[in-house]
Amino acid sequence: MDKENRGNWRRFCLPAGLALCAAAILAAQTGCSSQQGEPVIAERTSQAEQPQGGKEISDAGGETKGADTEKPEKRLAEQTEAPARYETKLIGETMRLEADAAVKVPEVYAAPVLRVEREKPYTEEDFARFKEVVSEAEGIQWNENEYPPEKNTDLNSCTSKDDRYFVSFSKGPGGETPLIWLNQRQLSHGSGDSFDATDLSDMTLSAQEREQIEGEMQKKAEKILAGLGLEHFELRSSQWRALSRSTDYKWVPDGRYGLKLSYCRNVDGIPEPSGGGAAWGMGPALSQYVEFVYAQDGELVELKDINRETVVKEREEEGFLLPFSAVTEIFEQYAKTYFEQSKPGIPDADEVSQLQEADSGKTKAKAGDETQIQAADSGKTKAKAGDETQIQAADSAALEWEPESTRPSTLLPVSPEPRTYILVSEVRLEYLLTYEVDQGNTTDRGRLEPVWSFYGDVVITDQNWDKLENGSPLQEYAKKRNLLVSIKAADGQVVGF
Repeated sequence: MDKENRGNWRRFCLPAGLALCAAAILAAQTGCSSQQGEPVIAERTSQAEQPQGGKEISDAGGETKGADTEKPEKRLAEQTEAPARYETKLIGETMRLEADAAVKVPEVYAAPVLRVEREKPYTEEDFARFKEVVSEAEGIQWNENEYPPEKNTDLNSCTSKDDRYFVSFSKGPGGETPLIWLNQRQLSHGSGDSFDATDLSDMTLSAQEREQIEGEMQKKAEKILAGLGLEHFELRSSQWRALSRSTDYKWVPDGRYGLKLSYCRNVDGIPEPSGGGAAWGMGPALSQYVEFVYAQDGELVELKDINRETVVKEREEEGFLLPFSAVTEIFEQYAKTYFEQSKPGIPDADEVSQLQEADSGKTKAKAGDETQIQAADSGKTKAKAGDETQIQAADSAALEWEPESTRPSTLLPVSPEPRTYILVSEVRLEYLLTYEVDQGNTTDRGRLEPVWSFYGDVVITDQNWDKLENGSPLQEYAKKRNLLVSIKAADGQVVGF
């Protein structure tokens, strides 16, 4: 698609009075109130159930003691009266919401709120085990660690004997996220200024060939997960990407394609996705996730285990779950109230003019105080450039957690009355992890709460697309799976507000 036809992905704020709208909907429904190169170690810390009765499955894949109680008669899908698909179409003056989305509900009987406590992750023994498992699976031979334990450092790294691979290890000191990150030094699946890894227009693999490769790569990945004791992780998403190769100090197309497989923790049958941001409100905390990237011929390109946490679970409350219809009504009212009344992300005439000038390279600095402010901001930006580059490198996986990238694109020109298209592609019942904050610092105590997460995309454009027909510019957006918003399954609260 041409850049001129691309929409914007924006973050939004809660409009005044929306909480009252949600409360009114809830009361009506329930009848009562309720409650790349070498990786840089700089990724930052931010951060479900088989039938009751018998034994519960712990996070580590072992068993924890559970009281023998009577099994509920209905699974979560029946309890919440969730349909197989969520279908709706709402058309307002400047907003259009369309959903033809699969509704995914875990095949379990309960989703209790869990109190969690984070323990210290990763040791030198974990690092050694990681290299051993990968060596067995991929035939990689390693050099000695660059920082042996006697040096008493919080990080470690080493290269393979053929110099093709580099692996980093960090215990996560100083607020940084603990990680073990391996990559192929000459191959990358990332995008650059002149290379778009999501461009698959030249791919010649047939759908059948891709399906076969995906099956083979998943088997390879899950064998490594088992070796690392991570059998309780489940495939969250898969994405094909064009690979690039380092040649003469620059990245050029490799000619092959790679498959990125992202895995998240499964807590007693319910997935716990990791953070990556949300269009509205708050995304999940940065909990543990594992990602593999394999070239189409099976060559390992990247493997990382990020933010491993041993979660000590304590059941806090069983929790009543709202009917699915109540949750979708809250979601729809939220969209109508916000996008019809607030018209978010729409620049005024001066802003449009500045954007257009910037796009053509003709931006002029404003006089007076604004010039000083911009100069100061520029200085801050340059001062932080190194740190931000490191953080962005380490956070790239979180930003691309879903198969589609959420990198913003600017649509110019913007008409005085642009239209907002909200496209829902998937709805999932899952756990959302939040950690408590004490005096501005994230603690090691948190909660897992069941939420309904709505995935899709938001497009703000000056064009009027009435139908999502084949060939429509909106078709590609209607398939994306970026997190729009999460709504608590127990009380309908929009997460983050």
